[in-house]
Amino acid sequence: MEGTKKLCVQHNVIGVQGEAVILPCLFNHNERNNITDLSFILYKYYNNSRYNMIINSSTNDTDVGFKERIQTVGNPSEGDGSVRIRDLKKEDEGTYGCRCEFREWRSWWSSWHRVGFEAREGKQTRLRVDESEIHNKDNCTMEGTKKLCVQHNVIGVQGEAVILPCMFNDNEGNNITDLNFVLYKYYSSRYNVINNSSTNDTDGGFKGRIQTVGNPSEGNGSVRIRDLKMEDEGTYMCRCEFREWRSLWSSWHHAELEAREGKQTRLRVDVSPKILRIWKDFVNSSTSWRLFCEAEAKPRPNITWWNPLGHLLDGNEMKENTHHQNESQIIISSYNITGEDPGGNYSCLVQNQHGTVKRFVFSGAFEGTSETRGITGIVIGCSTALILVLLLLIVFGFLIYKKKRNPAEGTDTHGRMDSNQEEEEAEITYATLAVLPHKIFPAPEHSPDTSIYAVIKR
Repeated sequence: MEGTKKLCVQHNVIGVQGEAVILPCLFNHNERNNITDLSFILYKYYNNSRYNMIINSSTNDTDVGFKERIQTVGNPSEGDGSVRIRDLKKEDEGTYGCRCEFREWRSWWSSWHRVGFEAREGKQTRLRVDESEIHNKDNCTMEGTKKLCVQHNVIGVQGEAVILPCMFNDNEGNNITDLNFVLYKYYSSRYNVINNSSTNDTDGGFKGRIQTVGNPSEGNGSVRIRDLKMEDEGTYMCRCEFREWRSLWSSWHHAELEAREGKQTRLRVDVSPKILRIWKDFVNSSTSWRLFCEAEAKPRPNITWWNPLGHLLDGNEMKENTHHQNESQIIISSYNITGEDPGGNYSCLVQNQHGTVKRFVFSGAFEGTSETRGITGIVIGCSTALILVLLLLIVFGFLIYKKKRNPAEGTDTHGRMDSNQEEEEAEITYATLAVLPHKIFPAPEHSPDTSIYAVIKR
């Protein structure tokens, strides 16, 4: 923190080799109108006491070691500079520093200045890359000297890509040739072929989304599935087919080895957080406004509210959709606005391990209790009455002006107005007043002599 500025990161992040990980970095400033042109730079610390730039959100410049593996996943213009690193390598492990750059209006100089704000020593991100579990014996199917290993549990994110590893090895490799890998997906009571590395045959539901990324001839039959869908979730079986030289028969024979029951791959498809809608509604109580934020994610998202001053608020979860364990969850969080809350943009922040998303809803300083609504009603009523009185004065003024301009018109020799004209003008005046609210000029109910119409007519 520095004055009203705050830069927050996750201190410890753990990723798995070959998978993806997110390094969060969030910037907040209480006087947001004085800040513009936000951009983020991620650095990596190396042993020779220097930081190398890994990615720049404004220029998209990327370190060659992270080329096409790193991207900004937050919205820098809203203060979110979080990044995702894909296909993690052991050498990615280390310390990362996040820096936010922006233009700031300094009124005492009356000009814009370029400013940098970065995580201080000891408040940076430490990334640890764990070994993949693919070579764990519990995930390998063995038959003599042959071994087929997969990753038992794989987690992907909807709309993104994921790799399903499958590795084959034989201690007597000289007896093996023409390796080919087939991937199956389990449906109800049977397995369907999803991908065949030798023929490139692909299941219709995966058309254009799946490909072999390993080198089958070297025993790597790993595949990548792009643009993940929720229906991709399920159990997958890898099968290696090959030709084997059997010296006792002195000939080549077709052979195969597939992952046994319980040693297959289970793919889970998660959903990165997204805010479906954010709004405010009037509540008929002493606290008259309530803010709402509806979000979806898998696993269950964490929703927090922040007021315009950057303070964390205590929200309430209203509703949750948990029809099925494998479905994404929809949660509505609310916060009640009271007379003590400041006016401005209230932010809803939604997070899970796959990312962070934030949106704003505006609320005035205090938009009405029953008392303020009463005062507002009185003001509106008085304003309406004043307008009607002004209309009445305009009507009378017009009639007086017309009478003075033509004093001789409509009178007899004794100076009295013609009875027909008198009745006509009375009717005009009556018709004009008839459109005014009855609360100001009530219709005559008793003696016509005491009504305003009788007075006007006389």
